[in-house]
Amino acid sequence: MDADRAAAELWYLKSPMKIVRHIYTFTEAEQRLHGLLSNYLEALENNKWPAADRAYCDRVECGFRNRCWSAT
Repeated sequence: MDADRAAAELWYLKSPMKIVRHIYTFTEAEQRLHGLLSNYLEALENNKWPAADRAYCDRVECGFRNRCWSAT
């Protein structure tokens, strides 16, 4: 590709809808994608799905916090 930057968007569709956008250099994007894919494949293999950091979930107002953080 003829780009030196990549934009990534994560859309939280459950109310309240939020869009988290990040701009990465091409190298950062490759590294981030590799890490995310590796973590995903490991979770599939082990059937262990770690929760995101609570502060992040609160910041984006994730609509599923009551499922992940109900014990806290």
